[in-house]
Amino acid sequence: MSANDSDTINLATRNQSQWTLQDADARQFIADAVRATASLVRTTYGPKGLEKLIETQDTQNQDEIVLTSDAGRIMDAIERGSGFGHPITAIFVDGTDGMRKGIHDGTTAAVLLTEALFSQGLSLIQQGLEPSSVIIGYSIAQSFAGETLDTLARPLNLKDTGRLTEVAATTMTTLSPTARERIAPTVAKAAQQLADASETEWLNTDDVRILAAPDVENTTYRGLVLSRPDDGDPNGEGVVTPCIEPGIAIIDREIDFEDTATVLDGGDGVHLSSADALQQYQSELQSAISQTATRLADIGVDTLVCMEKVDTEIAHQLEKAGLSLIDKAKYPKEDVYRLARATGGNVVGKLTQVESDDLGYAARVSQQTVDDEVWTIVEGCSGPVISAIIGGATPRSATQYENAAEDALETTAIAAMDAQTLPGAGAAPAAVSAAIRDRSTAVSGREQLAVEGFAEAIEVLPATLIKNSGHQPLSVLPSLRAAHADSNPVPTGVDHRTGSLHDAYEAGIIEPRRVFSLAIDSAVALTERLLTVDDVLYPNVDIESFEPIPERD
Repeated sequence: MSANDSDTINLATRNQSQWTLQDADARQFIADAVRATASLVRTTYGPKGLEKLIETQDTQNQDEIVLTSDAGRIMDAIERGSGFGHPITAIFVDGTDGMRKGIHDGTTAAVLLTEALFSQGLSLIQQGLEPSSVIIGYSIAQSFAGETLDTLARPLNLKDTGRLTEVAATTMTTLSPTARERIAPTVAKAAQQLADASETEWLNTDDVRILAAPDVENTTYRGLVLSRPDDGDPNGEGVVTPCIEPGIAIIDREIDFEDTATVLDGGDGVHLSSADALQQYQSELQSAISQTATRLADIGVDTLVCMEKVDTEIAHQLEKAGLSLIDKAKYPKEDVYRLARATGGNVVGKLTQVESDDLGYAARVSQQTVDDEVWTIVEGCSGPVISAIIGGATPRSATQYENAAEDALETTAIAAMDAQTLPGAGAAPAAVSAAIRDRSTAVSGREQLAVEGFAEAIEVLPATLIKNSGHQPLSVLPSLRAAHADSNPVPTGVDHRTGSLHDAYEAGIIEPRRVFSLAIDSAVALTERLLTVDDVLYPNVDIESFEPIPERD
């Protein structure tokens, strides 16, 4: 944390009877938390951002090491671990939740801008400006920013594969230029295929499955690729030979015949009182399984997909009847529902309840072993489900590519839906800063100071980009300001490789309009919440041992 020791509020050394922080102390308490949170992601900003190593837990509460330069994943990893123990930081993180989980981009910009706006606002308050005047001034500046972005934005045609590819590549700043160039076309193609398959203008990216593995070619399928661990010990052999135009049945529960296969079940389980009863039970069970397998084949089932592991004898009888069995298809759990959406089938709870109307269909189903997984490729489907395959040199790089491609898909889909883009490379915040600074003189009253402070604060984004790229902000930023001195916004940004200026649109560095707009909106909303706090209360607690950890879902 960059705060001076003398400025930091130390709860452990405060008088135990003093249970409030007020005015300047309260704001300093908040400022320390804001600075500490921003410091987590500051050096990750831009194409040359650094990575963070986080010891945390995965969604199954298993120990996990996360190495990433993506701000959203950094915060998610911390939340999965010990979480954010500071109450202000928790509010801060919740305020960017929509950026992290909704559009998968813009988190770093929102965090850095919040810190800068809070710092500017706090300085104005310390000089005597009322918090309400700061908030009003920021709202005026926010309106100016929106108008500037309206002028700066350019339309995007969904059929423009080149521009969609540039949007995807711009999002994947955590990857090398070579990796971005190789992966971005696949992401753009997946977004276009999703748009073609969708019945509405809304693109549901949950209908896209992205898989990455070593030594595979980048490609996309209109359908779903199911993945299972190679050592998962399923009893079904899977798709031994490719199935052409198969009927597909989908089961999301365990397949069990014992409660219906025999008259020996009295409602509270099967009771076997003799060897003859055991023989009768086994015969009836075998007959029930065989009859069900035959019935499924008769109604057109060629491939059976089950979330749970299927008993050995049941698997044998199903495959004996000519069915391809894919069991233990449970990770991720939503895949069976994606499969139903892709094939037009229904997910059924019991095998005995499957009817011909429940079947889904595909042009082809095949299977291949990829690294330590078995992939079942269901392609040529009619439903709006797309699978994108990304190749990597190693398992580590494949995971990194998969994460980056998932984020890029979100932003590319947003750009396709909104049909609006902005220039990257720091051009948009530089244009907004110049426009607000130019228009601030027309704002009367004390709010003018806050409008000017907003213009100063938003320059933290190109300044951080310049610094993280290895250049001096004091040398490059004045040139960037001069380039934006004209009254009309221009797409001039910073070339991170040389520190010189260039046209971001012509350089192919573009991003969805919505990402930067939401970053500004989130930062302004968060700053308003933080600047209007003048008391921090800790009633009925021992201050020396108090660690404020908010309740979280």
